Amino acid sequence: MNKREEQKRQTRRRIMSAALELLGDNRSVGTLGQREVAKAAGIASSSFYRHFDSMESLLVALVEEGTHKLQLLMNRGRKQGMDQNHTVVTSVDTFFEFVRHNPNYSRLMLRENTWGSQAYRLLIKAAIQRFVDDIAAEIARVDAQREERSVDAPIVAEAMVSLLFNIGSQALDQEQSQWPALREKLIVQIRLVLLGAYQYHQVYT
Repeated sequence: MNKREEQKRQTRRRIMSAALELLGDNRSVGTLGQREVAKAAGIASSSFYRHFDSMESLLVALVEEGTHKLQLLMNRGRKQGMDQNHTVVTSVDTFFEFVRHNPNYSRLMLRENTWGSQAYRLLIKAAIQRFVDDIAAEIARVDAQREERSVDAPIVAEAMVSLLFNIGSQALDQEQSQWPALREKLIVQIRLVLLGAYQYHQVYT
């Protein structure tokens, strides 16, 4: 990477960091303006468009980065020896760790995916779907260890991510002292989804 490319990368990083910082304190993305982000990043307003086509493209980049961070955390947890009996607990704990240390990414991912144009919403949906697909692959791996494969991994993963995002959104509105109750609730909900998936297969297939 030459000096010019490195400077461009650093400026792009400053823009993303500035936008993320401005999204604190439950601020909606709809109130965030390009000029404000450029000023916070220490660049001229016109320079913003050398890095992002629009505010929507910036927000998509942030969601993609957030989901990637979450995927890396989940994968690291699995590599540390996650087995079938601990999959749910490890995944839930990893998710809460992410929300705790990345509240602004979490707000953007969990709450701001219905804002903006249809094209923007589709891009956000695609970014989140990659996370769902990653969870589905892990469910399929765990299920393959059973004598009978009995889980529709993509459907179960989508249900699990919906639960994760719902509880995560609630956590953002509560003091961290209240999170243990949400954690236990989420663990039960996900286990019920998995149990229901196995039972459904036995009864209806």
